[in-house]
This record gives sequence, C-alpha cells and structure tokens, in this order.
Amino acid sequence: MLMKITTKALSFVALAACSASAATITWDTAVINTTAADIITDGSLHIAVDAASSNDNTINGVTFAGGNPLIQNAEGSFWTDGGVTTGDAGLDDLLNSHSYAGGTPSLASFDINSLTVGDSYAIQIIAVGDTRGCCAGRTQNYDGGGGISADLTRSDPASVVGFFVADGVTQTITVNGSQDGGLSGYQVRNVTIPEPSSALLSLVGLLGLTARRRR
Repeated sequence: MLMKITTKALSFVALAACSASAATITWDTAVINTTAADIITDGSLHIAVDAASSNDNTINGVTFAGGNPLIQNAEGSFWTDGGVTTGDAGLDDLLNSHSYAGGTPSLASFDINSLTVGDSYAIQIIAVGDTRGCCAGRTQNYDGGGGISADLTRSDPASVVGFFVADGVTQTITVNGSQDGGLSGYQVRNVTIPEPSSALLSLVGLLGLTARRRR
C-alpha cells in the first residue's frame, strides 16, 4: 500500500532532522579564578541559568535565573565554606549551588533550545565550585557536538566560553565528570553579525562607481 507523502509531511521531517542536529562548539582556554568581570556581555542574551539555585543572581549586569539543567541539584555553601570569595556576592552565590549527575565517572546532558539556524552564539559555562576536602579535586568538561573543553576543577571558580553556529533549533551540551560532574551556571548569547543593509550595499557600490569615474 503506497503512502502519499505531502509537502507538509516532508517539511516536518526536514524540521525534525534540523532540530536534532548539534553544531560543533569551539572552546576558548578555560578561565581559572573567574571573577565577575569575566562574565561575558557581548551580543544579546539568549538565556542565563543559575544551576540549582533558588535565587536569581545578577553578575556583571547578566541575570542568571534559577534552574536545574541536569539530573540532580545541590544548594548550600559548597564554595564559600572554605572561607574564600570571588569578591562578588552574586558569583559566590551562583558557585554555592550546582546541578550535577551522579557517578564515577558521570555523564549527562542538557539542551539549549529556541536557537535560530545560521545564527552565531557564544556559550559560557561556570563550572562547579566546591572547596570541600571530599570534592575539590573532581573535574568536569563540556562537549558540544564533538568539541570538548578543557577539564575544569571544582577547587577553582573556573569558566569556559565556546562559540558555535546553530545548525538546528536545539544544541546539546554533554557534561563529562570524573565524579558527579556538573555546572554552577551557564549563559548563551547571540553574537550574530548582522548582514549589511541594502542601502549600505548601494552606497558602497556608488562610491566604487564614483572612484572609477575619477580615474
């Protein structure tokens, strides 16, 4: 029995295939001893999440809303219990909570949704902060479409920034941990460079024509 495939059905299949894809993220060098000034502000904010915290925290003008991207969450004073501070109350509070996946090693993922295909994005992940003797040496890294960041250790307030061009409306981030890998927060920013307007292109063409005539 033959099934009639409509244009609408084909469009749905194409959209599903596009949505399931994941672009490769190119990661910068990790920033160790992250401060509030290291929280990026380029472009326009797509989403900012304070993992597992019940509070919203504004850091360097960016408001991170409470959320829980991974399987489990922990809220306490894991970072500041060691008597340390980043010098910023919001960043300290963000580091005092984290979302994580249990296991040795551990593996989990979360999705960034509602992306625009073809747009360029920057993602910044603030890793787990934990100064307790049990956990300070644990590490995690982040995989976006096969691009893997450096390992970030819990004993340091570390962050890492990656760049990608969306090839679907969803981008999956995989968290690999030596034990109970996770993150304290993340933000995604749209850093698309706008196309030149038609008026600007016309002006450039006119200037070029004028230059040729003068020769």
